[in-house]
Amino acid sequence: MILFRIILYFSLLTTSAITLLTRPYLLEQVRLGDLHPWWLLCGPILFAIFFVIYIIDEFYKANTSTQKSKVPFLSLIFGFTILLFLLPSTFREYRTRKTPKITSPAFLKDLLSSKDARVRSLVMLASSCVLHDNNDWTNWIETGLSDKDPMVQEAAKFALEKRIGIHFPSDVSIEDAKNMLENWNVSFFAEKKSLK
Repeated sequence: MILFRIILYFSLLTTSAITLLTRPYLLEQVRLGDLHPWWLLCGPILFAIFFVIYIIDEFYKANTSTQKSKVPFLSLIFGFTILLFLLPSTFREYRTRKTPKITSPAFLKDLLSSKDARVRSLVMLASSCVLHDNNDWTNWIETGLSDKDPMVQEAAKFALEKRIGIHFPSDVSIEDAKNMLENWNVSFFAEKKSLK
């Protein structure tokens, strides 16, 4: 049992020291793309595992009949402080690195399901610049034209105008816009097929 505790204490000290000392280097390498974001989680997760084992061992030691001892609260506070310092910022950094690029369809697709109509409107406007796959783009614009919020519908019409290169009359209806989208889509793919 003594050997186990020596190994445990050594592991706790080592992982906390290495994690804190290598953190700036790991952050830099991950941000440059030289290391996978998983490397950010290795140190904090290892420390958390050892710390949980340490807590269990200390409470076990404090409650055994043969050796009554107090739980070292200072050590617990120290451990929790390190975890509170490392875990939130590490997971925030990890999430940032794993989030799709702002120019990727996956990023816009997440925003398209937003409850805020302003966000969905911005997705409509951005889609004509970002989405190069016309089939995907057509589906998105159709979603925007079918949206319940007039702001999103107007943004979808504007994006459609920009993409197909025509200017709609101010009184154009949503149904007319949908028909134009469908006609343009059919003609685009027919032209694309004839070029092959």
